Amino acid sequence: MVVKSGAVSTAILLDDSVTTPKVKDGAITNAKLGTDISASKIVAGILAQARGGLGKALTHTLTNGYIIYYDLASDSFKMMALPTGTRLLVWEEWVAEDTALWTRTTISGTPTVSFTASKFQVVTGGALTLQSRYANTVDLADKLTIYFDAEVPTSVSTGYGLTLSLFLCPTSVTTDVSLESNWIRVLLSVDSSALSIAVVKKVGGTETQLASVTAPSSRCDIEILIDNTNIAVCVEGTAVLSPTAHGQTTTTVYPYIRFGTNDTVSRTAKVDHLKILRR
Repeated sequence: MVVKSGAVSTAILLDDSVTTPKVKDGAITNAKLGTDISASKIVAGILAQARGGLGKALTHTLTNGYIIYYDLASDSFKMMALPTGTRLLVWEEWVAEDTALWTRTTISGTPTVSFTASKFQVVTGGALTLQSRYANTVDLADKLTIYFDAEVPTSVSTGYGLTLSLFLCPTSVTTDVSLESNWIRVLLSVDSSALSIAVVKKVGGTETQLASVTAPSSRCDIEILIDNTNIAVCVEGTAVLSPTAHGQTTTTVYPYIRFGTNDTVSRTAKVDHLKILRR
C-alpha cells in the first residue's frame, strides 16, 4: 500500500485504526510521505520550540564538542566548535550593578550611581572617590586579555581633574585601593587641558608610570594584555604600551573600577562591557 499526499488526514491518523503494528518498519518511507521526518528535522523543531517557539532554522551537524549560536545574517541557529585555548573568566555588561559580585564603596563625596543602557554611570555632584571591587580574583599567570569601555567628560573646571581607572590589586579592600602597596592601573583621565590614557604600576609602595598618551576621545575602548610578567595596552586598536614588566610578585588579583575627581562641579563618567578572557 502507498500513502498518497493528502489521502491521509490528521483525523484519520489520530483514529485508533492506525496502530503501531500496521505501520511496519520501512513500509512507509520519507519519500512516500512526501516530507522529511529525519532526526535532524525533529531536533531542529524541538530546539526552535524550546527557545520559545520562534521557529528559527538550525543549520547544524550534531557533533560532540560543538555549541549552538544564533546567526543574525541568516536568521538561523548554527553550530560551531567550542573555542580552544580561551576561557571567559568575567563578562560584565552592566558593570558593578550586581551587588553580590561587586562591592561598591564611596571613599569620599556624595555620588549618584545609576545603570543606564548597560553603563555604570556616576554623577559626581562634586569632589569624590568611588570604587567597586569584583568579588572574584583572576590570575595573571593565565595570560589575560581584558576589555572595557570608559567614558569621561570632555572637560572639567580649570585646575581640576577626573579619572576613571581599572585597578588590578592583590588585596581585597573597601578603603581606597590606590593607597595599597601593589597594583597595576590603567586610567582614562581629563583635566582642564587634555584627555589622556595612562598605565601605572605600583610595587612595594613605589609608583612608576609606564605610559601616558593623549586619549583619542572622551570615550575609549581599552584592551589590556597581561600575564605574570608583562602588560601591554591598546586603545581603540592602537598600541599605547608595548609589553613591559609590571613588577607584581602576587599574580592573583582583584579587578577594581574606580572614579575620582576633585572638581566641585557635577560631572558624569561611565564604564561598561568589562570582559576578562584567559588566552
